[in-house]
Amino acid sequence: MTRHSFVQTLESGRVVERGFRTDWPNPTLGYVLDAPYLGSRAEGRGFFSWFSRRRESCLVPPFGGEGEDALRLFATEHADPSSELTEISGCARIPGDDAGVLLEDFWLTSGKNCRILELSDFVVEADVATVVWCTLAPLVVAKPVWRTLADQLERLHPRTRRLVPESLDPRSEGLALRVEAGVQLELRGVTRPVDQSTHALDLTEWSRLGYREARLGPRRVLGDEDGTRLVMRVRQGGRTSTFPAASPADG
Repeated sequence: MTRHSFVQTLESGRVVERGFRTDWPNPTLGYVLDAPYLGSRAEGRGFFSWFSRRRESCLVPPFGGEGEDALRLFATEHADPSSELTEISGCARIPGDDAGVLLEDFWLTSGKNCRILELSDFVVEADVATVVWCTLAPLVVAKPVWRTLADQLERLHPRTRRLVPESLDPRSEGLALRVEAGVQLELRGVTRPVDQSTHALDLTEWSRLGYREARLGPRRVLGDEDGTRLVMRVRQGGRTSTFPAASPADG
């Protein structure tokens, strides 16, 4: 299945997010002024940063080196079951592609900051089969590996690479996540019945894709319909970072 593209950069102290869902005709552009992953650091680099009193904005990954919840996104009480914000957990899969990749996430936090995400729509087999369908880059908690920007770009679709600023140093190292189908996930986001979603027309294919009978298809969508960014966490032991030989994503 084709993966969608999201790139976040910093401009004038705010996050600029460029997205490109392949089922939409045009890219999207948004701005974030306040978020858990928008932090600050001393200006300057290396030794000289110790003496700087000025601060600059920076991106803060939501995961630690061992895949821990660094921003405590899941540390609060469970979402109110009477609201549209819901927590679910279950096995994530892509109908018709058991070996597919759910996402590739890359955080460049040294020098010029940038985040690059490719994300597939997928189904979580929870108490109710649920489509995960996002228009904003979700926050992902999993165990990362170090990669250079150049190596990461080789793995991505040309559509995604076109969204990445050319001013970035390809030799820069960042933290990369790769999450594969079949993994167990915990997710928190906005849920609605598919037929009540504002994206109901876009979700039509999920009523039949990979299912012999339409009545067996997912009836609930989990995402970010009210602008609340989806967060997800790979359960311990999940497949996250196998990184096969580089090849562009399909589509």
